[in-house]
Amino acid sequence: MKKTAHDILSQKKNALFDLDGTLLPTHDIWRQCDREYLKLMGIELDPNMDFNKFCYEVYLKNINSPDPYAAIFEEINKHFNIDMSGKDAHAIVTRFAEQKMKELDFITGAGKLLHQLKRNSFGMGLVTSSPRKSVDIYTYENQNLINNANLSFIFGQNTVTCEDVAKRKPDPEPYLVASDMFKFKIKDTVVFEDSPEGVQSATDAGFDTILVYDEYWDAQRKQLLEMTPYHINSYHELLRN
Repeated sequence: MKKTAHDILSQKKNALFDLDGTLLPTHDIWRQCDREYLKLMGIELDPNMDFNKFCYEVYLKNINSPDPYAAIFEEINKHFNIDMSGKDAHAIVTRFAEQKMKELDFITGAGKLLHQLKRNSFGMGLVTSSPRKSVDIYTYENQNLINNANLSFIFGQNTVTCEDVAKRKPDPEPYLVASDMFKFKIKDTVVFEDSPEGVQSATDAGFDTILVYDEYWDAQRKQLLEMTPYHINSYHELLRN
């Protein structure tokens, strides 16, 4: 009989969670802030342009650059003929995003699952491509998250960010670093991910991985379902009554 996400979770002792798109609905925030930046620069997007796809392709191209976000905005600026450094452009977009980051809440059911696993004595860890500053905003400045499932309570010091690794997802390094840092055996640990890069990173590191549905990745849905046999459309599928 084919194992489900619920089955695989019940066999584990530890859980590693991605952050953006897996626990928090952040993708729309960043694309919205990118658009605000372009508007500030006097750029009107062509309504026929798939801006999300464009940003995703630029991200993949620059993901392992020494300063990937500066490199991403260098390319965006070049595409739209904007005379500004990528580093300065990214700083503007980050300022736009930080206030929105303080107002986010968990994806439906995520906070409840975190508490459920914590009560069941799971080892808990966070593995994100976001910088430490973003995690700190969510942990200490977002009252919705503090009241729902405080990240410092759930994960303690068990957090791997982009500053902790040389190579980002889809490379397996982030999850291998987490396994080593947190002393989580791979066979005893399940990963929750939403993106192609995240799922590849976790599965290449040897982890059983549960795909969390995120409509942002609908265009890659078929690919994602082929990458791991375990998937959920909602966290409610894993919650106990």
